[in-house]
Amino acid sequence: MSNWGQETAPNEACGLWIPATNIQGTHDLWLVDNIAEDPLKSYKMDMVDVSQLMERHNITGPGEFYEQVIVWHTHPSGMVGPSKGDIDASMFNVKYMVMTIPSQEVVKYERVRW
Repeated sequence: MSNWGQETAPNEACGLWIPATNIQGTHDLWLVDNIAEDPLKSYKMDMVDVSQLMERHNITGPGEFYEQVIVWHTHPSGMVGPSKGDIDASMFNVKYMVMTIPSQEVVKYERVRW
């Protein structure tokens, strides 16, 4: 994630963290194209790419996605943690992770309904 973040800077990199299909208890990190209108300040994943990754990993429904997948992106600008825009754009019950590129600090967050 750090390498992709450095390579795509000053744009935000984004992708999915998915359980590996071949080794129990491990995960694969996938880079997905950032198709946001302003990739310097936000991210938006190509849903065709996301769907293909879900199919490749046999994740068949929203329940499995919520339980198994983490959506990740980077903040090359140095901001630690999710921005207000990240939180506003987040979906309920989806797990997220953001990495600050300069310091490589990682913050996980999830928007839940009470």
